[in-house]
Amino acid sequence: GDLRRHARPDLLQCAACEIMTASPRTMTAETLVSAAVELLHANRIMAVFVVDEAGKPVGIVHMHDLLRVGVA
Repeated sequence: GDLRRHARPDLLQCAACEIMTASPRTMTAETLVSAAVELLHANRIMAVFVVDEAGKPVGIVHMHDLLRVGVA
């Protein structure tokens, strides 16, 4: 998503901060898989960070993970 949105000739010379999503969607480890599927679908995103109680990233759930286990 972000790379496609920022396609330009000098893309490979850009810093990550120029193309990143500054406030990515997140969920907790206790979030139900059904809610994760809905979050990805509703926001038209392929991945969501899993965060702990302090908001620190502890993992990531990608649409491919959901497809692999047969829920998406």
